Amino acid sequence: MPSIIQTDQLKSADGVTTYLNSGTLSNLTFPAGHVLQVVQAVKTDVQNVTSSSSAVNWTTVTNLEPSITPSATSSKILVNISISHSSETYSNLVKLQAKTGSGSFADLTGAIGPASGSKSRITLSGVGGSLDQGEISTNSMMYLDSPSTTSARSYQIQFTHRHLGTGVINKSYEDADADYAGRGISTITLMEIAG
Repeated sequence: MPSIIQTDQLKSADGVTTYLNSGTLSNLTFPAGHVLQVVQAVKTDVQNVTSSSSAVNWTTVTNLEPSITPSATSSKILVNISISHSSETYSNLVKLQAKTGSGSFADLTGAIGPASGSKSRITLSGVGGSLDQGEISTNSMMYLDSPSTTSARSYQIQFTHRHLGTGVINKSYEDADADYAGRGISTITLMEIAG
């Protein structure tokens, strides 16, 4: 039978006491690179994004807005995006946004492409077309954010369907009742990394 050592405090050689309250370790320092916590949001519902003009109109992806509270200002947040989507005609564009506390969501600097003329600044993209209406694809990427705060940090995805037509999240546009027409999920996973 395994042995069990139970205590409510630890003391280091220099006399610093660490208290263990309800399973929470306080006053501990973890080496840089350690994962301190993980938060995930999963979107399983379907969302249509329809464009009625040639302009790029961004729409918030609903039910996909995880929030994490860093334990130190030196912490990094590893953001892992995975989005399943399809298209009626042209490509779908995606960008990552973030906010801290009760502020407003804004494009996450460094997580979108640099400014260049009239080009859309995006995080990732998925191709589409009338020949691919029965297909669903998944695009993913990771980005290491440096929020420099211990306030809650929230993330969301902005999605647009380029030009006239409809982009769809989590299913194929055609959505046939056939084995080739998949239904998928989209996720954002946040990992606090010790700095």
